[in-house]
Amino acid sequence: MHGPTVKSVTLEATPTKELDNNKLYYVYKSTPKNPSWSEYIGSTIFDVIESKNALQLSGRYYTDRKSVGRISIKRISLNTDSDISFY
Repeated sequence: MHGPTVKSVTLEATPTKELDNNKLYYVYKSTPKNPSWSEYIGSTIFDVIESKNALQLSGRYYTDRKSVGRISIKRISLNTDSDISFY
């Protein structure tokens, strides 16, 4: 994932099921674009919510900088099988 102040790379992404619910265990390393800020590692357990034309990932994140929060990503597409990777 990328943002205006940070670039992140995936370290691990493991899909699983918990009590018949789709989940994605996700671990990442983020590098701030400001060189005076330090890198950090984060993790999220995403709920995977699928509908006919959309895919949504939603969950809480935790980092080794002791920050926490919620993240929600929604992809709307007529073709949910297509690759969305970019760099």
